[in-house]
Formats: sequence, C-alpha cells, structure tokens
Amino acid sequence: MYLNLFRSRDWLIIAPLALLAVFLGVWGFTICTTADCTTSSTVDAILRTLSLLRATDHFSLKQHDPWQLVIAQVLLPLSLLAGGAKLVLQNLRRDLRVALARRMSGHTIVCGLGDTGSQIVDNLLDADRQVTAITRDAQSTGAAASERRGVAVLPGDGLQEGMLVLAGLRRADALVLATGDDATNIEIGLRAREACGKRTAATSLKIYCEVRNEWLYDAVQARRAASLSTQTAEFELFNLNASAARALLRSDSFMRATARAAGRRPHLLIAGLGRTAMEVAIRATVSNFAIPGERLLLTVFDSSGAGADADAKLARLREFADVTIASDFVQIGDALSGNKPIAAIVDLPGDDETLKAALELRRRLDSAGGSDIPVCPRLRRKHDLGTFLREVEALPALADRLVPFGDIASLTGPQILFDQSLDNLARAAHEVYLASARGNSPAQVPWPVLAEYFKQSNRAFADHIPIKLAQIGLSLGTGAASDVQLQPAEIETFAQMEHWRWSLELKMQGWVHGAERNDLLKTHPMLVAWADLPETAKDMNREMVRRIPAILRMAGLSAMRQEGAIMNTMRAPASVAPILQQTAG
Repeated sequence: MYLNLFRSRDWLIIAPLALLAVFLGVWGFTICTTADCTTSSTVDAILRTLSLLRATDHFSLKQHDPWQLVIAQVLLPLSLLAGGAKLVLQNLRRDLRVALARRMSGHTIVCGLGDTGSQIVDNLLDADRQVTAITRDAQSTGAAASERRGVAVLPGDGLQEGMLVLAGLRRADALVLATGDDATNIEIGLRAREACGKRTAATSLKIYCEVRNEWLYDAVQARRAASLSTQTAEFELFNLNASAARALLRSDSFMRATARAAGRRPHLLIAGLGRTAMEVAIRATVSNFAIPGERLLLTVFDSSGAGADADAKLARLREFADVTIASDFVQIGDALSGNKPIAAIVDLPGDDETLKAALELRRRLDSAGGSDIPVCPRLRRKHDLGTFLREVEALPALADRLVPFGDIASLTGPQILFDQSLDNLARAAHEVYLASARGNSPAQVPWPVLAEYFKQSNRAFADHIPIKLAQIGLSLGTGAASDVQLQPAEIETFAQMEHWRWSLELKMQGWVHGAERNDLLKTHPMLVAWADLPETAKDMNREMVRRIPAILRMAGLSAMRQEGAIMNTMRAPASVAPILQQTAG
C-alpha cells in the first residue's frame, strides 16, 4: 500500500533530531583525540557516526570523550527507533482503518478527493457521519487532510468493484461520486448499482453522482426513460451550478428584491457568463418570471466573449427574453435608465475576480441611484469573506446589498446534497400526483426510481409554486396548513400560468409545436396558446394547480393571505390583469 512518509508532522520532529545527531557525531569524531574515536578524514568521521546506530559504543564524559559524541551515541539510535516505531504504527493504524472500513456499516463512501470530494468529506465528518474515501491520487492535499481527520483513504480506482467492496459498499448507506470526470462518475455509479445485488444492508444504496458538464446533465434529463435508479440503488445526479442557481432564486434575499420590483418589468444584470450565471438566467426565465405575456430583460456585462456553450444558450434565451450585451460597467447608467434591475449576478472564473467585480458593480450602482439593487457574487470558496463584506455593505434598511451565494461548503452539505432540501416541494408534488394518478404513465413510480426527466419536471413545477401564489397575494409559510382555499378564478389563473411555464420549459429544451408528440424530434401538439388549447388539456392544467394546497401540506408548508410577507405584495403585470378580470367574471 502506498505510503508517503513526509505527510505527517511528526517527521518534522524526528528528522531534525536525526540530522542533529549526525552533525554532533561528525563534529565529535573530528575533534576527538583519544584512541577510541580518532578519525583520519571527514568521510571516516561520517562512517563512524553512522556506526553509532548499532548502539555498541560507550563514550562517556568521565573518559574525557567529547560531549558531542556522548549525546550523538544516544540521540542517533533513539531517532532511528522513533522513526521505525512511527512507521510501524502508521502502517498499523492505516491497515486497521482499512479493515474497519470493510466492516463498517451505515457509512458513506466518497470517490474522489478533489475540491468537491474533500468538502463533502469535511461536511460529513462535521455532521458526525462515518466516511471512507477512494482516490487515485493518494499524495493529494485532500487525501492528506482526510487521513488527518481519521478517514480510511484507500488508494485505488473506484471503477474496480473490489475497491468498492473494500470500502464497505455492501453495508454503506451512500456512495458519493466526485472524481472530477463526469463519465467516470456515472460509470462507477452504474457498476456500484450492479454490485448492489450482493449487498447485506436492508436499505437501498443512495448514489450521488456529480455531473459538471451541462450537455451531459441535460442529455440525461431529457430522456423520459432514462432512470438510473433501481429498487436496490437510488441514483441522484447533482450539478453544483444548477444547485447554486436554484438556491439563489429561492432565497429570501432574491424574493425580497423581487417584491420591491412589483409592477415593473423584470430585469436582471449579469456580470460574466459563467455556468452559474447562465443557470440563473435560464431558470429565472422559465420559473421566477414565467408569467403569461411577460418577457425578462437581461443586461449582460461580458468583455471576454461568451464562448460556444454560452453563445448557444444565449441564442436560445433570446427567444424568450430580451438580452442586451454590454462590454463593461461604464454603461451601467443605460441599464438603469429604463427598467430598474431587480438584482445583479456576478460569476467570473475566480473568487477574487468575482468579488472585486461585485464590489465595483456595487459602487457604480450606488452612484447611479441603484443602492437598493442587491449584487449577488458566486463565491465558491471565500464565502466567509463575502459574508463579512456583506455586513460592511449593509445599510440599516437594506441588508441585502451584497448577497454572496453558491459556496461549495453549503451546496455539498448533508441538508442539500443528502436530505435534498431543495426538492421538498418537488417530492411532495410527485407524491400527490401518485395518489391521484390514473392510467399507465412512466412517471407513476416512486421518486427514488423516477427518471431524471420527470424529476426535473417536478422541480420546475415546484419552483414556480411561490410565483403563482404571489400573483394572487399569497405567500409561503411554514408549519400547520392554513385554511386558504383556492377560488375558481384563482385556479383558472394558476392553470394559465402553469401552461405558460410548461411551454417555456419545453421550448427552452428545443421542443416545437407539432401535430403529434415525438420525443425524438421534440414535437408536441400542446405547445400552443391557452386559447387554442383543447379543453381536455386545460382541465389537466386545472387539476395540477388544484393540488397545490395538498402539495404544500405534504411539504410542511402552507399558503398565507397576509400583508408584508415575502412576494405577497407583488402585483400582477399588465399582461396578466385581463386574465384575472376575465376569470373573475
């Protein structure tokens, strides 16, 4: 088993002592004048010094031997003995950890100890959960840090079933795949899924697989039959950029900013076209501001060029939002002259660069009269610094002037990654659907084995629930369900909003209207305006939104009619007002 002897701080004590002993020995033999220790040259002195390791010499101050030799004859064997003992104990301790890992039960296996994997290990240990780790690079700082915290780090390849078994796969509760390579993560997950037939644990294995590349993430999600889960293995994909965007758009800070912008056309500033910023723009378009007849306005500051991936997404966004590209912050006045922005999102390659740009944008917004517009920098690592600067920038009536978001530590914490707190509403929506489902749909399966396509559909529906509620003066509350009952006019409004949201979601994925549904060609006959929708399809939308109170109850939430709550003061835009009047009549 690979062992790096220089990763332990104990060697920083043992090695200097050994060097000191050698130095004293050479010095002592060089200056010695007695017959027992006289040497002919420096080389001879070195060789005689090394012979002290045998501990057969008996130099003494009483014999008038140099004190250097007296100390060296004790210190040098002692250093060798300490180093040997340390080496034996270190190997013994590691072997014991590996043996215990194989016998461990109810623990989590983490494959990969890069930035994401190491942070997940730290989060799990902080939550008092047992962890074992597998890594190809046993010399990495992540591996060293994990070992210092008592984690059994197994050098090897997670693609080998034997390595997974050695890490305790048959008794583990969860397997986290964060090797840094998407294809490797999925391949390990699939092999672990097959190996679950030999598990001795009563519960199914939960496999959390990181997918960084958007094209692969989207490809898996776009297939209705692409369920990676089985009865013995629950497969969950996670993308930190998508999670960061969802967390921001559902945060109280963003909701408060949206409420303050009630009655105005929604407008977002985007500084930099990082993957998280693109996720925010897309999700804001198809969720937070998916209101019939409304078009989101996006002002993008980007001087470096978007890149092929961002260009393609911007081209798709332009079908549903008005996108303006600006080269730098000098044009910030133009962005504020028309529709005042709701928020500004900053997403540049590094945290330092992102934070610097966010503070500069904050200063320019203040100068242009936008002191109440929150600036939201995506800080992957330096969240504490961002939190400190948030407090510095806060004003008595405006605490949300700088809102850092998306740090790896919070996104990979047990609450979000394992407990799936962002999916509480989505899971509840699926449970309510299952309770009333008829027919034989591929979506009529429990959430753990549900295809990613349907999971994403449930997430999009759930994320839009607060938006629907806000249009009729309702807000989300926690605790016991309220007695709020949706009126027929409100159900009709919700149904039209849901059809609009659903249409945007599919069109953003490349679907177009067609006479028949074709999942391969992405054509759908229901991609038409509400007025042109068949009555049966309208009834389906009405039935979906009628379930919202039940969904909220199952998620431990409720709808409240009270003034002052987040987003409940938001007025319906002019484009929706006729719909409300028509349904009310």
